[in-house]
Amino acid sequence: METKLLQNIMPMLTSLGFTEYESRVYLALIGKKQCTAAEAGRISGVPRNKVYDILKTLEQKGGCVLLLGPKKTYEPVSPVMLAEKAHAKITRETELLNTSIEFARSDIFNIYDDPIQVGEEIDYITVLSNPVSHAERLIEMNNSAKDEILVFSKKRFIVRGLNKIDRKLYPKIEARASADLQKAVKERGVKYRVITLADNLNIAVARDISERYRDTDSVDYRIVDSVPCRATICDCSEIILALRNRKNTGYSDVSFYMRDSGLAKVLQDSFYSIYRDGISVKDIDLDILENTGEISRK
Repeated sequence: METKLLQNIMPMLTSLGFTEYESRVYLALIGKKQCTAAEAGRISGVPRNKVYDILKTLEQKGGCVLLLGPKKTYEPVSPVMLAEKAHAKITRETELLNTSIEFARSDIFNIYDDPIQVGEEIDYITVLSNPVSHAERLIEMNNSAKDEILVFSKKRFIVRGLNKIDRKLYPKIEARASADLQKAVKERGVKYRVITLADNLNIAVARDISERYRDTDSVDYRIVDSVPCRATICDCSEIILALRNRKNTGYSDVSFYMRDSGLAKVLQDSFYSIYRDGISVKDIDLDILENTGEISRK
């Protein structure tokens, strides 16, 4: 482990509540992209009998995600996202904080690289256990999309147990995901299509789509009779699937990310079979829908 690198980034990681051992393991993950607990311990110099507990704690603090596959491996969360968490947590602006955030947005970001390459099939599933990690993955999908993004939209269950930092950070990340999506549509010609139920439709979003994209099919929301799941498919290869999770406090959502072109093709075919029979919000009288709940064509 490089001593200078550890010294430079340590203040930011400490502001997030990372211990020295957790910081060492996180930087090991950044350098390796993905690794097992044994590899993280060897690279970081953390004793092997402690690294398993440290990785578990690091996951709980939002520093990494557990990958389900043939081997239990771990993937680091982007340092940029960690820097934004630090900024949200510490309100007073100090020279140390500014230096730490700048470092995280430059030097470490250059070290970090998404381990998933275009066309590569990955035999694991990433668990997105809260809305922040879900939105972060959507940002990556929006930025990598080349052809189309398809969305099965259903009512979202409340995700409970967010810490104070994530509650403040989530709206910002969600807004960034929306901005990146618009950029993908306008600059790269990515098609964005959504199927949803009438009672789930956001009228304000529908009005914006009706006006902004009236003369193009690049963005289209359609109201359908039934939606079988909550999922997002990018370029018939990447999938985010949201499932209902029963907790003691009630139902909530838990999401899974995977790259599987076979499953993505099945979901794509299912999407278009429903999409073809739907009614575009561009063709609906939204005033009548908002006031009466009834669907009426213009």
